[in-house]
Amino acid sequence: MISKSKLYDLIYDKADRLFKQYNPCNIQKDNNGKITCSYKHSSNRLCCHVIFNGGCKYYSENGCTTQCLPCKLYYCGAKPKHLSHKEYDIFRKKIQALRSESYQENLSSFRFYFMSKKEIFRRLNSVSKSI
Repeated sequence: MISKSKLYDLIYDKADRLFKQYNPCNIQKDNNGKITCSYKHSSNRLCCHVIFNGGCKYYSENGCTTQCLPCKLYYCGAKPKHLSHKEYDIFRKKIQALRSESYQENLSSFRFYFMSKKEIFRRLNSVSKSI
């Protein structure tokens, strides 16, 4: 049986590969070297920073600095112009399958956004000890 930590890493790595393969967020560097995405806003920052009011201590101008599975499985839904409808549907179905697996294994939740893997597991352990 695979450990929860290894499963977390496996799901994270699969999601990371999907985001790199499809780039549904159209993440790229702008002319000033800042990382941007297809979410339209005035600050030229990634949607995860803007939508959630800059509430992540792991956000940097070069992107995320930690391995947060809930964040990795998130995408805002801004329609990417560089992907066909079919490609986007394939991406969404694959990410949804990984999201479902992570929820079933209690590895991802809206309560775990903006946390490192270590913080998530610490929280999971404290919840299991209180039961």
